[in-house]
Formats: sequence, C-alpha cells, structure tokens
Amino acid sequence: MPEMIKKSIHKSSRLGSIVSSRLASFTPLLTLLALVVLFSFTSEKFLSWNNMANIAGQISVLCIVASGMTLVVLMGEIDLSVANIAMMTGIIMAMLYNSAISIFAGHLVISILAALLAALGIGIVAGFSVARLGIPSFAVTLATMQISRGITMTVTEGRPIYELPDSLRAIGSFRIGPLPGLFVIAISVLVLFYLVLKYTHYGRYIYAVGGNRAAAKMVGIRTRLMTASVMAISGLMAGIGGVLTVARLGSAQTFGSEDILIDSLAAVVIGGTALSGGVGGIANTVLGVLILGVLNNGLNQMSSNIFLKYLFKGLILLAALVINIFTGWVKERAQMRQTGQTCEDLDSETSPNLS
Repeated sequence: MPEMIKKSIHKSSRLGSIVSSRLASFTPLLTLLALVVLFSFTSEKFLSWNNMANIAGQISVLCIVASGMTLVVLMGEIDLSVANIAMMTGIIMAMLYNSAISIFAGHLVISILAALLAALGIGIVAGFSVARLGIPSFAVTLATMQISRGITMTVTEGRPIYELPDSLRAIGSFRIGPLPGLFVIAISVLVLFYLVLKYTHYGRYIYAVGGNRAAAKMVGIRTRLMTASVMAISGLMAGIGGVLTVARLGSAQTFGSEDILIDSLAAVVIGGTALSGGVGGIANTVLGVLILGVLNNGLNQMSSNIFLKYLFKGLILLAALVINIFTGWVKERAQMRQTGQTCEDLDSETSPNLS
C-alpha cells in the first residue's frame, strides 16, 4: 500500500509540473494570437505590411530596454529606474552635443558615448548598493530613479532640446529594406542576449543565482558580482533606449518616457519570466513585447479611447502575475510531494500562523 501511495504521489507531482510548465509556456502565445485575430477583424489595415512595419518600429526601444530588464528579473531583482535613466541619457547626449566644451561640441559619437557612460554609472551604483550593501533592489532603484530624474530636470529646467544633428535623426528614421532600422538594431540586441543566456557561462550563472542564490554561492558562483553586473547592464540598455528614443523623435524630451518602465517590466512578466527569478528568458520577453505592441496598435486602429490601453495592459499584466504565482505554487507542491511530504504538511507550513 505505501508503494502505491508513493507512485500516486509521484505521478501527480509529474502531472502538476507538466501542467504548470505548459500553462506558463503557451498562455503568452495564445494571448498574442487571440489579439492578432481580434484586431484583424476590427480593422482591415491591421494585417497590412505597412502596419506590421509600424508595430516593429514602435516596439524597437522597448525590446532593448526589456532585454536588460530580463536579466534583472531572472536574478530575482527589479529595476525601477530604466525610464528615467533613458530620459537622462537622451538629455545628457543632446546637451553635450550643443555645449561649448570642445571635446563634445558638434561631436555626436563622443556625446553619445559620454551619455551612455553616465547611464552605465547609474547602473553600477545601483548594482553596488544591492550586491555589496545588501539594500533591496526595489529601494535602490527607487532612489536612482529619483537621482536620474533630478539630473534631467536640473540641467534642463524641464525644457526639451530640439537642436540635434540630422545624422542622429537619420538613425531613428533609416530603413533596411522594408524594415525600420531601429527594429533591426533591436533584433540584434535580442539575439545577442539570447545567445549569452543560452550558450555562455555567464547566462547559466544568471539562471543559477536566480533559481537558488545560496546553492549558486556554494558551488563557487560570485553571486554579488552577478547581481551588480545585471544591474549595470540594465542601466546601459536603458541608456541605449534613451538615445534611440531621441533619434526616433528628433528631440530630447524631459517627459513622455514614463511608460518605458511599466512596459518593459510588463513585457518580461507577461512573457512568462518568473519574478522570483531563474525561469524565463529572452524568448519570453519577445512574446511580451509583441503582446503590448499589438495591443497598443490594435486599439489605435480601432480609434478607441486612448486611455483604454492602460486598462487592458493592466488586466493582461494582472492575469500574467496570477499565472506566474500559480505555476510557481504548483511546482513547489510537486517538488514537496516528490520528497514524500503530504499536501497537509505543506499546507500547514505555508499557511499563516494566527495563534
């Protein structure tokens, strides 16, 4: 009889793992397909090539910022400063280009590199604070969000900068065949991050630390260095996104980039990457970005209330979070059952003590 119970527990645990993994894997894809089908019926132009190219251009910056956010979330951390770092980087680049400092004045490449160095510096400060000082990433990036915002508003007094070279605007408008050039840049970044996560030691270390930090440290992985590095990379990717946003708009704005934070984090979570870390990846983020891009474009095609997109994005994000928590709960119960612990034991451990 005990053997039969053990076999039954083992089978149910395997079934739970399979169901949870399938649910997490296919829900984003099914959501994307459902949105495409819905908007293809509501608008004749939705599936046109011009509109597809338009969506590709719209999601390009988000792809780049979300790629850095993916690494952070895979480590079980969060970065709230990406939007303000992006704005700060664009402003610094524009101001240096128009400054009287000889090394920067009229030199676009040097101005871009200096601005990206500032973005990387903010990321390094955040990474050091999280990894060395032990401050939660939520609190640290809340501070760096305000710091970068403060820098932007102090140096500009809230005024946008329009004096930019045509060569920068060309970066935001050039095309490679039928595709927007920014989209090609975004795809290149995504492919690079995908290869790093899948085929390098660094990528495997990210999954190891995100999955079980204590175990990763025991096998010799430098968990603090890994944490600091992903925060720095996230800052750099936000900076690159800021430069490309300026190139696309043709001006450096002090407002309007706030959606980058919510959209980048939403894309990572909606795609299926676990907020607890260790599960997910770039492919998941691509699905999340496509869902948001199709949703925004489709609602615009319907000429509906522009504010509806915030409502729908919130609902989709909430559903993704519920699925995220549910799949993690199912996997945890499956693992506990494999060790021979009963459901009652697990419930007694996880339930709050009200006595």
